[in-house]
Amino acid sequence: MDSHLVSEILFKHVTGSTNDDAIRLARAGAPEGTLILADYQTDGRGRFGRRWVAAPKTSVLMSLILRPAIPMERMGLLNLAASVSVAMAISKEIGMDATIKWPNDVLVKRRKVAGILLETGLDLNGNPFSALGIGINVNVPADDFPLDLRSKATSLSELAGRYLDRFELIDLFLSEFEPRYREINSGEWSALLSEYRRLSWTLGKWVRLTVDGHRIDGLALDIGDHGELLVRLPDGRFERAFSGESSMDY
Repeated sequence: MDSHLVSEILFKHVTGSTNDDAIRLARAGAPEGTLILADYQTDGRGRFGRRWVAAPKTSVLMSLILRPAIPMERMGLLNLAASVSVAMAISKEIGMDATIKWPNDVLVKRRKVAGILLETGLDLNGNPFSALGIGINVNVPADDFPLDLRSKATSLSELAGRYLDRFELIDLFLSEFEPRYREINSGEWSALLSEYRRLSWTLGKWVRLTVDGHRIDGLALDIGDHGELLVRLPDGRFERAFSGESSMDY
C-alpha cells in the first residue's frame, strides 16, 4: 500500500474485532499508522456495541491507530474526515454518489454500505490515541443480508454489478484520508466541514435522536466545529447533539 500514514500492516485471517486489536496495541504503545486488516471478524461491532457480521473475504474490515495532535474534544473531527474519505473512495470506485448519514454511516441510494467506529483512549504512558475502525460491504451477496435489512443495507458489488477488489478500496480510502488528517493536525478543518455538509444525507431532514437517554425530534440544520449536529426543535429552540443515534423520518 502506497501510504505515508501507514507505518505497519498487521493482517489477520480471523480476529475478534480489528478495533479491539487496535486498542490493545495502542495502549501498549503501537505507533501511529499501525493498520490492522482482517478477512473475518467473530465479534465485529459498530456504534453502541451493535454487531457487524460479514462472511469471510467479503468486506473491508480495518482499524487504524492514530495519535492526532488535537485536543480530545476535537476528536469528533476524525469521524468527519473518515466519513468523507470513505464516501469519496466509494464514489470513485463504483461511479455513484455516496452520502453520509450523521454521524458516520455511508449510504448509496439511501442504503447503508459502510460504517465508521472511532474509539479513543490513553496508552500506558498517558498519551491519547484513537482507533479508527471502518467496515465496508464490498462483495456481500444480497442474500447474505437478513430480510429486515435488505431495504436498508447493500454492498458495493450489488450496486456496481461486478466483483470489487477490497484492497484497492482500502488504498483509495487512505489516499482520501491522509490529506484531510494532515489538515486536522494543522488546525484547519473548515474545508472538511464544508465537504461533510455537501455530502450529508441528514441536513435538511426531520430527525429523531436519542442522546444521553432522552429523545430529540427536530430539523437537522448544520454540523458544528466538533462534528455535532445542530437541531431545531418544534418549539424553536436549538439543541446540539454531540453523540447519539439518529433515525430519519422518510
